[in-house]
Amino acid sequence: AIVERVSKILSTDDLTLWHSNLFFAMLGNGISRHQDVHHGLLSDTDNHISVHLAINKVTHENCLSIIPGSHKLDQEDLKSKYGLEMLKSSDSGTYGVPFFRLNTPIQKYFYKILLNPGEFFIFHPRLVHTSQRNSDSLGYQQIQDTTKRFLTASSIIIGQIPPSEWLRVGLGIRFTTPNVKVFPAAFAETQPRNDRCVLIKSIPESHSG
Repeated sequence: AIVERVSKILSTDDLTLWHSNLFFAMLGNGISRHQDVHHGLLSDTDNHISVHLAINKVTHENCLSIIPGSHKLDQEDLKSKYGLEMLKSSDSGTYGVPFFRLNTPIQKYFYKILLNPGEFFIFHPRLVHTSQRNSDSLGYQQIQDTTKRFLTASSIIIGQIPPSEWLRVGLGIRFTTPNVKVFPAAFAETQPRNDRCVLIKSIPESHSG
């Protein structure tokens, strides 16, 4: 279902799976407001799609939040309409992902994505989204210790700690088309393992039975 829908959005039967990652988003320790543009990883920053696949239940307490329609706005419009100011040079690092400072409270503009296990949503790379807790919510202390986060996630994998509402387990999948060049930096985190892109052929739903 995912491949067919992405294929329709990108208007091609030939897709490139260029990145995927299993992640454990703990309550209070999410990623701040950003776009999945990836200036440093792709030759065409608009010709790709992000997919979020839920492994466990995504609730109000651990969900991803988006600003609907934000993918249609440029930096100036994001700043004037929502008070989102891009952090200086955040779009020019290794990944080239723009992050945003929030100058005014705009929680009313954020829409929460609630999913059951196995459900997914597909979104444009310029859609502003975040997995951080709202500043006006329950006040959970952020977990800053990287080692502690890793050990907790490892314990969950082997079943010592059951997943609950403070944890969101998901699979991030990113597709592009074969004509888009994926730069070596996209695989830097997995070295010395020799990772590569995977070519995927979409099969129309009407002929997949």
